[in-house]
Amino acid sequence: MLKSFEDRLQDVESAFKLARKSPAESDERGHWVRYLCVLIAATLQSAIQSILKEHVRTTGIPVSVRRFVWKQLDRTRNPSRDEIIRIHNQFDGQWGDSIKKFIVDEKAAAITSVVSNRNTVSHGGTCTATIGDLTDWFGEVKQVISFCHDLVLGEGRTNSDT
Repeated sequence: MLKSFEDRLQDVESAFKLARKSPAESDERGHWVRYLCVLIAATLQSAIQSILKEHVRTTGIPVSVRRFVWKQLDRTRNPSRDEIIRIHNQFDGQWGDSIKKFIVDEKAAAITSVVSNRNTVSHGGTCTATIGDLTDWFGEVKQVISFCHDLVLGEGRTNSDT
């Protein structure tokens, strides 16, 4: 896995540890839940972008094309299941098909829940998720990130950061 994402995933784990120390029915816990929703969604979005950027970086394409692709990737928001499939499909139809088959059931529900709650929080709404929900969703999101990484960059391949 890209070093930057090992670090980023560890940051999310650290935030979970701090959140679990706050009293269960406190305002502080509610703030942690909102923060974790945003953090998990941002981590997923950033991971997908970085994995694809690393692919572009290592293919030997001209710098001008690389810059263009990177700017397009930077424009992607709301990493829904369909968006993750769409963006991978633009690189390779087989990638999109593989991801479509992988992100089902709990994984699809976790991504939808994280993104939906992140959008609710960012627009001033109330997040009804719990630390337990987020723990489960984060486990599914990590599996999606790992799957996309291995699909695009190859299992066991070591990569530098972008």
